[in-house]
This record gives sequence, C-alpha cells and structure tokens, in this order.
Amino acid sequence: LVVGGGAGGIELALSAQYALQRILLGYIDEQGNEVKPNTNTKQTKDVAPLKVTIVTKGSALLTSHNTKVQRILTRILRKRNVDICYDTEAKDVTLFGDKKPEHELEKRKSSKSMDVATAIRLKSLILTPQSKNQSPILFHECLWCTSAAAPSWLSTNTPFDTTNDGFVKVSDTYESVNFKNVFAAGDCCHIVQHPRPKAGVFAVRAGPLLYTNLLAALFDKPLHPHKPQSDFLGLISTGDCYAVASRGRFALEGAYLWKLKDYIDRKWMDGYVNLHSTYHKENESDRNDVGMGNHTSVIRA
Repeated sequence: LVVGGGAGGIELALSAQYALQRILLGYIDEQGNEVKPNTNTKQTKDVAPLKVTIVTKGSALLTSHNTKVQRILTRILRKRNVDICYDTEAKDVTLFGDKKPEHELEKRKSSKSMDVATAIRLKSLILTPQSKNQSPILFHECLWCTSAAAPSWLSTNTPFDTTNDGFVKVSDTYESVNFKNVFAAGDCCHIVQHPRPKAGVFAVRAGPLLYTNLLAALFDKPLHPHKPQSDFLGLISTGDCYAVASRGRFALEGAYLWKLKDYIDRKWMDGYVNLHSTYHKENESDRNDVGMGNHTSVIRA
C-alpha cells in the first residue's frame, strides 16, 4: 500500500512493485544483486500474487501535473494492475483487530493465496471522517508519500507569521516577514511574493541564495531577492527503466527519459559523496557577490 497520489507516490508504488516482483521471481536477491533464476524450480506458481494499491485523498492523480501526464501514468498503472482508491483520506495505521468487520478477515482467511497466519498479520488504514471512501483498506506493508506539511510548532510555539497551513511567511529574500534576521527556505516556508508548490527543486535552488543572504545579514549587507522559476521538469520513473517527463503543459515518455533521470540522480548523489569540494565550488561566486573576501574563512570553520 502506498499513501499519496502525487508523483512521488506513483513512482514509489511502481518502483516497489517492479523490484519486489523481481525478488519473488528470483531475478534479484534481497540485497538488489542480479542473480540467474533456477529454471528447474517452480517459481511463479508457489508465489502469492503481489498486489499494490495507491490511496489518495483526491478525486484524481497528479493534480499538480497536466492532463497528458495524468493520462499516461493512469494507463501505466492500469497496465501494471495497480489499484487506486480515490477520495480516501488516511490519517494513521493500526493492526487489523476485533473492531474491524469480521467478514473481511474471514473472506481473506478463506482466500487460496493467503493462509490464516498471513491474515492475522494484516494492518488496517485509519481514515478521516472527511474521507468520502470509508471502505476498510487492509494491507501488509505501507509506504507513506504525501505532500509536504509544516511542523505544528512553527505556528503554535513561535512568533513567526505563518499561513493557515502553518508554513512560515517569508519575503523574496527568504527572511521572515515579521522578524528580521530570521530565515526559512524549502518546504517549511511560503514566499509571499512568489507562491510555489512544495517541490524539491525549489528547496534546492533556494540553498545558494539562502547562503548568500545569511552571510549578507551577518555582515550587514543588502539582501538579494530571488524569484523562483514558475515551472520545472519532472521525471517520474516507472521502475522498469522507463520514465515520464512533465513540464508545464508538455508530456513525454520513454526509456531514454529514464536514462536521463538516472544520470541526473546519480550526479546529484555524487555531490554528497564529494560534499566538501562541491560545496565550496558552487558557493565561491556567492561569497564574492556579497563582498565577504577573506572573512569567509571564519564561516568555513
């Protein structure tokens, strides 16, 4: 079960399905290493069917993407036999117990693909009263991939101005609108002049500018404004070396897009392997822009 009908939830559901099926069929081991399956051993007949379900509180998937992307991925999900529960708002997970309808447990106990011991280990999704779908949803494992939410303490335990959803209101310099020298960036903030969806690309692009303005504030220099891009390229993997591209009103799909995504992701992760050199290389120009000169040696320490 995957909770979340956005790009992340769909990518997670399809990738998990593909990887688990290959493990069950003996093509890879549990550590992810490719192995040669034993052709003399029955595999698929003795393996219980793997069922993947996506739960979303919306009436459609990928509501922040264009309709072309929605149609492509809906088609792929249908082809891969992934179930989708629309209008289903989840709030928690519990063990499947006595308070749940007995007929659900009995029905699953009698299933040929599930024995009693397996049925007892089932968990149940707790739905909100606002959820239009109130049907019981039972599962073995759950992956949670919902949209960003601000920590509650930002609105309850701080004096910072926040939105109704609890995100810190900041100007286009990432400084709090009501507290000087207090900065916020990424998913915890809301840029008043330039509202943007909560996506990793905006948090990443805010990093260098935030660094520049922290140094500027420290040395009483003017802050630099920033206008984030209005749209961005999204590459959604389907797990099987295939991907869907989304940007604005455009949509593409193909194996070549997965190769592009794989290259971008590996390059990004390599930056963490060589963090020290990458960090200073990318921020050298920012230090010069705010006129820090040799004073940056103190910041580096």
